[in-house]
Amino acid sequence: MKKTIYLLSIFILIFGLSSCMYDTNKIPDDSGSVIDPDTGEEYKSYSGGFASMGTYISLQVYSTSKEEADKIYNGIKSIYDTCNSISDDGYDSIYGQSYDSELARLNRDRSLKVSDELYDLLKFAVSMQEYTNGYYNPFMGRLNHMWKDYINYVGTMPSQGEQQIYASIARNTYLEFGEDNLVTIKNDLDEIYPGEEPLIDLGGCAKGYATNIAYNYLVENNVKYYLLNAGSSNLLMGEKPSKDGYNVILSYVYGYPNQNPVIEIKDGYWYIDGRNTNLEAKEGAKSYYGSKSPDSVNGKEGDLYFLFNSQVCAIYIKEGSYWRNKLNWGIANINVENEAVVTSSPSEQHRLENGIYYHHLLSPVTGKPENYIDGISVIGTDSGKLDALSTALFVMPDDVREKFIEDNDLKVIIIKDGKISYNSTGEEL
Repeated sequence: MKKTIYLLSIFILIFGLSSCMYDTNKIPDDSGSVIDPDTGEEYKSYSGGFASMGTYISLQVYSTSKEEADKIYNGIKSIYDTCNSISDDGYDSIYGQSYDSELARLNRDRSLKVSDELYDLLKFAVSMQEYTNGYYNPFMGRLNHMWKDYINYVGTMPSQGEQQIYASIARNTYLEFGEDNLVTIKNDLDEIYPGEEPLIDLGGCAKGYATNIAYNYLVENNVKYYLLNAGSSNLLMGEKPSKDGYNVILSYVYGYPNQNPVIEIKDGYWYIDGRNTNLEAKEGAKSYYGSKSPDSVNGKEGDLYFLFNSQVCAIYIKEGSYWRNKLNWGIANINVENEAVVTSSPSEQHRLENGIYYHHLLSPVTGKPENYIDGISVIGTDSGKLDALSTALFVMPDDVREKFIEDNDLKVIIIKDGKISYNSTGEEL
């Protein structure tokens, strides 16, 4: 579940955030302010970040006081830390299995009285399995471990037999919810495959579930202006003080497709392959692209350094300082307000071998990574539901996915072969 802060799995960049994310308690009082046009109150900007759920969570809020901002920050952090403590299955490709979390102990003991929080999360996961007709499956833990080991070069690829067996076991697993929060893992194939117990893996919904709890917390505390970046694959945006919404840019999944881009200056701005970067070209400006470190490029004002390899990365060099990811362009641009954007994509967890991308998004039908599409973003209000939906939609065959999107009137953005398509409703995003 490891994520990079500026990625939304398909490299979503957020503009309007402060250039550095500070701990809320260290933000100075003069960090910037806006006047609410509705109430006339002054709101100051406060930003903070913390590590949780295998990623980095960043929060920007506008509040009338630092004390209130601190309260919101600590409340959000507590929500993610709690969800992390119950939902982490304790497995790491390098360090092996630990049993510190409730979920890890449930997987080991097969029956356990769990906390209210995990009980509710498991109920939610099962409901999403039913809603997606099994394409989101929380019982794929054993196969997930095997594929992640292979992706991380510490294990071998699961055989076709293993893929079929463990996927079948996952499809025939269910939970019994008893009194006093007793949860028991049941499997209809125990007699056929004795000793091959299925494992619960909530990686496809837990962070979105936590983000939805965070959303409710923000609403309950009357927070109007905020942006919550839950590891960039799960974004939650309220209103923006400027009233123009948040600009979300979707970029390519496996890196910029043209490894020899045309970089030129037109009308005083830098262009890449005909796209305006909206970066002003200073007099005497020059550009470079390649795989060298930016430190090896002369940092004169107006220089631009481009890195085109496994990722899209642009560095604007001015007076010897570097600003990363300042290019306001990508494969798609959407404006979002009071909604969440949740993405599933293999961009950060994959292995390329013999021209095939192997990744962590597994089909419960085939037991292996599927590449029907490159990435999908789902837009709506319930982050938990969107998280599970994006996972399920990614592994659906094209015809199944298209029908599911239409039947459920979903707002989605799909990237495939470097091209973008929107949901079949044709709704303007």
